[in-house]
Order: sequence, then C-alpha cells, then structure tokens
Amino acid sequence: MNEHDFQSTLARFGNVPYMQHKRAIPDGMPGLVGYVQQLVKRFPDYGFDVKRIIASGDFVVLHSHATLKAAHSGDESKGFIVTDAFRLKDRQLAEHWDALQPIDFATRFLFLLTGGTVGNKNPVF
Repeated sequence: MNEHDFQSTLARFGNVPYMQHKRAIPDGMPGLVGYVQQLVKRFPDYGFDVKRIIASGDFVVLHSHATLKAAHSGDESKGFIVTDAFRLKDRQLAEHWDALQPIDFATRFLFLLTGGTVGNKNPVF
C-alpha cells in the first residue's frame, strides 16, 4: 500500500474474509483500505518499510518502520515501530493484530501523557 493504489489492493484482496483485531478498523479488507485511505488523506507522505518478516505455520509477522513525513523516510529516529501479525487461511489473509511503538517525542507524546517513558537507548531495528 506504499504506492497508495487502494483500488488494486481491493481488487486483489477485497473479497477475502478478514478479521481485524485493531479496534479502530472494521473487519474486512475494505475496512483496512478505508482506514489507510483516511491516514493517507491526513498524512500524504505516509510510508511503510518492512524490516523483518517472520513466518511460522499459518502465521506471518512483519516488523516495520512507518513514517508520516517524506523527510522522515529512512530515519529510524522518527515515526513508529509497527509489528503486524497475520494468520493465513488457504494462503489468504484471515486475521490481523498489530502493536505500535512511537519512536520520537512527537509520536511518543500520547504515550508520555499516560506515563510511558523511554527505558533504554537500544537501536529500534
């Protein structure tokens, strides 16, 4: 979806039964695509760089770096760490879970408001 070609994504995956565990996104591929369309409308330079892919049985996990500004693309001190876990059924996406970890102060702001702190200076990828 980095190309923001949502119609192609829907044409390829739109009819797959897909359970979404992120509460902000409705079930089904149209729900996911709609969510990302709104994100891109707000942040036109949104980008996603997959760092690792881990597969075991029917599960695939992506460990990625997401940024909201073109100037931050490739800058591992900006944006979010994203972990997406997918369950596959019949070689199609069936379920999705995710976890987000903001990296820089601007994206950590909400976490800081709720008591989150940065506990180490280890690299994030």
